[in-house]
Formats: sequence, C-alpha cells, structure tokens
Amino acid sequence: LTASYRVLANTSALQPLATVKVLVDTLDLLETVRQTLDPAAAPTREFAQISARANAIGATLQGIGQERQAGLVRQIAVIETTGKGSTRELAESIDTNAARAARDSTRRAVTRAESLLQDARQWHARVQERADSIAQAKAARILGSPPFVVAISALLVLSVLGFSFAVVAEAREPTIAHAREVERLTGLPVLASATAFRVPREGRARLQPGTGVEPFRMVYLSLTASGTRERVVCVTGDDVWRTVAVAGRLAVNAAADERATLLVDLAPGLPSTSAFFGWRNEPGFTEAIAGVRLWREVARPIGASEGLALDVIPAGGLRQDTMSSLQNEITRSEFMAFLGDYDFTVLVAPNAAAAGLASTACGSPPTIVVARTAQTRLRALTSSISDLREAGVTLHGILLVDT
Repeated sequence: LTASYRVLANTSALQPLATVKVLVDTLDLLETVRQTLDPAAAPTREFAQISARANAIGATLQGIGQERQAGLVRQIAVIETTGKGSTRELAESIDTNAARAARDSTRRAVTRAESLLQDARQWHARVQERADSIAQAKAARILGSPPFVVAISALLVLSVLGFSFAVVAEAREPTIAHAREVERLTGLPVLASATAFRVPREGRARLQPGTGVEPFRMVYLSLTASGTRERVVCVTGDDVWRTVAVAGRLAVNAAADERATLLVDLAPGLPSTSAFFGWRNEPGFTEAIAGVRLWREVARPIGASEGLALDVIPAGGLRQDTMSSLQNEITRSEFMAFLGDYDFTVLVAPNAAAAGLASTACGSPPTIVVARTAQTRLRALTSSISDLREAGVTLHGILLVDT
C-alpha cells in the first residue's frame, strides 16, 4: 500500500501541494523505521502501529486527491461556460464556499500530517533507544563475565575452528595414518614406527642407545642379520631434521653393537648432521671428494666420549666440482676404500639431490625413506617414491616417525 500512496502523491495534480510533500516525508520516515526493526526481536504490535499510521496517511492523500479532482471538475465547467455568459455570470458561477471548505480541509490535513510525523519521530526515537539498550546489555553480559570464562570461551571457539580446518585439509590432502596404508600405496614394507621420545633432541642423549624395544636397533638388525649383511645404507626423507635424527640414531645403535660405524652427510651447504651432533660443518665430504682434504682428516670421532666407534663426516661447503669429482673413478674408488675401513656406514641424504649423490658415490645402496605420521601427505610420499625408483635408487623400506 505504501507504494500506491507514493504513486498517488506523485501525480501532477497533487505533487505541487505542500501538504502532499509533508505526507510523503512522513511515509518515508515510517518506512525507514520499519526497516530498522528486527523481525525476530521487535514485537508484532510495533509493525501493526506502523501499518496503521501509513494507512491513515494514505487515507488523507486520497481525501486530498478527491477534493483536488472536484475542484478541477468545477474549473473545467467554468471554462466551458465562459463563452455563454457574462463576466458577472462567470464570477457568480464560482463557488466560493466550496473553495473555502477545500482550503480548510487542506489545512486540517496538514495539521494531521504534522502530528503523525511528530508521533513517528518520537516512536522511532524510542525504538532506537530500546535497540541500543539491548545491544549494550548483550555487550555487558559478555564483557562483564569473569576473565576465566571469557578465556575458556575463546579457547573453545579456536578449538572448533582449528578442528574444522584440520578436517577440511585432511579431506583434501590426506596424510599418513597407519603403516598398512603406507605399505598398500607404496608397495614397500614399513620397517618400524618410532615415537618422538625415541629421537633425543639435544645433549649426550643423542650418543646413547635407547632402552627397551628400540626401533632403530630393530632396523639395524634387519639390515645386518640378512644373508647380504648390508654394510652401507642411505637414509632420506621429506623433513631434514627427522631424516638426520633417524640416520644418527641408526648409526649410534650400530656403534653400540661394537661395530665401527661411519655417518656421512651428503647435503653440501646444509649443516644438518653437524648441527645434530654439535660439530663444525667444514671441512667435510665436498672437500675430501675434491681432493682438498684427506678422508681421515674430515672424519670426526664424535663417539669417543661415550666409548663408541662412531665417526661423522659432515657435508662440507658448497662446491661446483662435487658431482664431477664423484664421477671420477679414482676419487670414487678412494671414497669406497675409506668406507671399507668401517663395518657399517650410514649415508644421510635429507633431500632428492643428496639421494642422487648417494647413488652415484656408492652404486645405489639400500635406501630407507623416513616419513612423518599425520604430517607427510600420501600423495607427496607416493610421488617421491616414484621419483626415487625412476632415478634407479634401491628402496629398502619406510620408517615412520610419530611426531
């Protein structure tokens, strides 16, 4: 109905009238008040009051329109009789009483519209004040709660959001959940599953073999108890720290078995193994393979303090001639001869480039792939396994680390 009232007010006969302008402004104000109300919070009575006021203004507009129509009809009649009578007859034909009555009616309509407008403004002010008080009460209830309750609420919200994001990420890119799942997708056996406390992070604990059922010792025994008695093994993975930690623990368990053990880092410029055991990264493998240093010079006896026959060759600095030196038969044979002085050698290859160096230097030794439970993506693991196979790497199995 409000739209039809505006159409009536915008007609050429009513639009110039000041009374009509006041009534239209009142309609606009009522519509603004209606839009500010919350249908769920405001009672139905307030919407009914707005509709009643709008209908009253519409009735007033209709009355003004009817009066305006009657006046126009009389003016047309006067114009039609102009040629039939004298000026005096024309003047007598004008109904001054009707004009006076129309004027008085218009004034009453203006007064009534102004009153409605004033009531609407007051009612809008009351509604706005009520809405502000409700908002302030809600804020006071939240902010006025004890800090402990607010903190618990925030933690619950963050937990729900974090769980939702984790579920969405897991659905899009699933991670490793179980050893059987890994074996089914990769076709490789899972050699062991190590928990985080089995990988010491610092101090002398890194040079001490584990107690109980040590997964790294089980992996070492699986390598040396077979008919081939592997003497060289390569360890690679998708995380540098986990790969180095697994290789270090494997070497420590081999040394604890009274085996002369050597740990060689094949990632030049990446001081991973040296940082794990707390030794300098240079000179190391790259300097020795290039003939700048002797192999015995770069081998560090880090296990001597614990009575272990464990030496470590750090990665060394970045050099342009590392690959060409590895491809040289003489330097490679010297490296293999040096490895022959040890009962067991662990090659650390924390990235794909280092795994390629291991294959070139030692003729593709058996390689253990380190993966992280609940972190390594299944798609990334299968892709890396496929790349290693295409590169001619001999894969021995997978070791899972529960982070």
